[in-house]
Amino acid sequence: MEPATTIEFLQKRWPNRRKFTLTSDKLIVESKTLSKNIKFETKLDKLGLNLHYESDNTIPGKIFIGTGTVMIGIMTIAHFASNSIDTRALILNYCVWGIFILMGYFKQHQNDLFLTGGETKIAFYQNIPDEKTVTDFINEIRSRVKIYLKEKYIYFDSATTEYDFYHRISWLRDNEIISQTEFIEYKAIFDMNRQS
Repeated sequence: MEPATTIEFLQKRWPNRRKFTLTSDKLIVESKTLSKNIKFETKLDKLGLNLHYESDNTIPGKIFIGTGTVMIGIMTIAHFASNSIDTRALILNYCVWGIFILMGYFKQHQNDLFLTGGETKIAFYQNIPDEKTVTDFINEIRSRVKIYLKEKYIYFDSATTEYDFYHRISWLRDNEIISQTEFIEYKAIFDMNRQS
């Protein structure tokens, strides 16, 4: 049973962009940043099934924004209360601290999800467009990986040895691609075909 549709998934976070195209047997990834463009495709059997979360520590940035805001407030109060700060120095400090505050505010923190466990690690923005949509797409990838691996390793012909087939279906079971019940069924089908 092979999924017939191609699914495209786009994530934009200015100035970066990630585009994923999922087919029945491969994933095409395009990643564009200001400094580089990357495009590659990987077969589904090269992808893992594990989900890994990673995020930046945003507390230092928030502390810096708070400190900058407080500094601007203190300088403004000191200027009007005692005229101890020169107007030019006050404007210069407003500009410097204001730039730092804006940079801290507009700097987008990385919250990423990674699909790991295979030869190729794939990165997704966690919250773009929203976490549910991202995890739904990742789950679709995982589902297609399982289908692809199952179709690839369940196949056997007259040249397939018993050891090879049992090893393949054991690997599928151990990686939770097939259940124990399916393992027993495939083993019985193989044995029945070998006897006839």
